[in-house]
Order: sequence, then structure tokens, then C-alpha cells
Amino acid sequence: MKYNEKNQIVGDIFIIPNHPLKLSSQKGYWEPRQYENFHKSVHGVVDCPEDDTYLEVWCCTPDNPNSNWQCHYEMPDGRNFTNYLPAKLFEGKKEGDKVVISTAWGEVELTLNQLNHRYGRFGTFEAVMERLL
Repeated sequence: MKYNEKNQIVGDIFIIPNHPLKLSSQKGYWEPRQYENFHKSVHGVVDCPEDDTYLEVWCCTPDNPNSNWQCHYEMPDGRNFTNYLPAKLFEGKKEGDKVVISTAWGEVELTLNQLNHRYGRFGTFEAVMERLL
């Protein structure tokens, strides 16, 4: 983990350009276990309103683009970070902007950095988001 001067965990975030997810449309389609797992994966990061649209994202340590926080359990308590965040967190944001999310581990400052990571060929963070939504 890397921390900034405000003692916030810092990372990069980019969008995995898959179809956005709306929880309300998954009811009846997902098995109850899948639905529960989604709520557990975002628990401690954000509330999960059913009507929000969620983007699939990848968060990583800035100097280690392969440090997928969702797969490699890199948060301070050993739990994984979610790979879905509400699209509304990024409204009005552009490539290079930062978003701060309050989590169970403290604040996490994420830099929108689509171009320098996997899927950068799809364009800037805001271009990928606009295409998906």
C-alpha cells in the first residue's frame, strides 16, 4: 500500500470496459449467493443502492499496474477491494482527476488513469465511461 501526506491510501483506477451493472436487473437472474457476494465485495467501500449503475473497475498501486486490489487482497486488513463502483462517483470527472472514497480502511484517493493501464487503447476514463453509459 502507498499512502499520501493525508494518510490516505493512494491508487490508480481504470474501467474494465464491460457492460455496466444495475443491481435491480440482476434480481432473479443471479443466484442468491451471487447477489450476496456482490454486496460483500462493496461492503465497507460504498453503499449499494439497487438502482445505481455500477462500472467494473480495476484499482492498483500506481507504480505496480498488476497489483489488482480486488484479486490480491491488498487492503490493510487483508480483505479485497471491490471491483465495482457506482458510476455516479465519477460524474464530471476526467482522466487524471482524483476521487476520494471513505472505506472501512480509511480514505482511499484514486486517480482516474485509463490511458496508462490495461484497456488504455479504449481511450480516456471519461470516454470509456461515456461509451458504456
